[in-house]
Amino acid sequence: MHDVLEGVGPYEVKLVLNSLIEQKHLTLEKLNYKITSFDYGFCDKGNKPSVISKSDLRNLEGSKRQSATQMWCLLRLLPTMIGDLIPMDNKHWELLLLLLLCMEFIFSPSLTVAATLYLSKIIEEHHSLFLELYPHLHLRPKHHFMLHYPGVIQKLGLLRQFWAMRFEARHAFFKQVSHVTCNFRNICKTMAFRHQMMQCYNILCGTLLCHNTDIGPGHSTFLANIEGFKEIQSCLEGIPLFSELYVPAWVTFKGTEYRAGMTVFLSYDPYGEPQFGLIQSILLLEQMSHTPAIKLVVKKWETRWFDRHLFAYSVILTQVLAAVDVGELLDHHPLHAAKSYREDDDSLYISLRYRLF
Repeated sequence: MHDVLEGVGPYEVKLVLNSLIEQKHLTLEKLNYKITSFDYGFCDKGNKPSVISKSDLRNLEGSKRQSATQMWCLLRLLPTMIGDLIPMDNKHWELLLLLLLCMEFIFSPSLTVAATLYLSKIIEEHHSLFLELYPHLHLRPKHHFMLHYPGVIQKLGLLRQFWAMRFEARHAFFKQVSHVTCNFRNICKTMAFRHQMMQCYNILCGTLLCHNTDIGPGHSTFLANIEGFKEIQSCLEGIPLFSELYVPAWVTFKGTEYRAGMTVFLSYDPYGEPQFGLIQSILLLEQMSHTPAIKLVVKKWETRWFDRHLFAYSVILTQVLAAVDVGELLDHHPLHAAKSYREDDDSLYISLRYRLF
């Protein structure tokens, strides 16, 4: 998190954007317009990046004005936002794409030994291109840390197990307490007391380490009334047509919210292309264990190709329906299919958070 999202990422984004503006491919006004008007979907709207001022862009050593999650969102979606304005052979753009490729492996929840070897080659190529494009600048220490990532992964495991994102989220509680209480006489005791009170409240409420399923408002219906029930019935383990189902507007499963309009990662096809599904509705089925089974009725996307210039998968919606169990998804993070700014382009584009193996 600190090396990429708060170090190398913001630093190189400023360098690349400044270079693209100097080459007349982009203006700061057009960049901020696309940042504010881009379709982030429900998944990323909470991490929507802030607009970039001219002074911040010119000052490479200055404040980032973006949190780590905002910077991750900006890096992932920037190619889809402005890729239509950048020539295909632009080397500064290639530097950004190489950084995104590194991030796909660095943030991955599962890696193979071959993937770590490939990651080392990508990092080496990225650093070499950086020195070629900016010979007057030096690689920063956090660039050097990236060189050790493949070896660390092979010895200790995935880097996500050691990042500070969750610790920073917990630290936000203490920052809020210190700001609200305005008591600096014994601030450590105040924060410790408030934290223990919060922990006691969570234990008494039963919310600590609880993975209960939260269900939103909805309505009851029969399976026969669901659109395309004949196609999804085979995925519902022989549920009779006149079984009563509950169709909520949203559901939260193990801390992740799902609702209609989101896209989920389904599987890989025989050629290694990822397959996605657009959630049409959510079904709750009663079981003998009294724990409802959550099924997502999805309309499958057809994956056309991976557009490297936009660093996203080009997809078109099909009419093929399927029902998948939310607990059996390969990746629990929902995604969003957004439209690029290319003219005469009817495709939608899905940007992955990380590479799945």
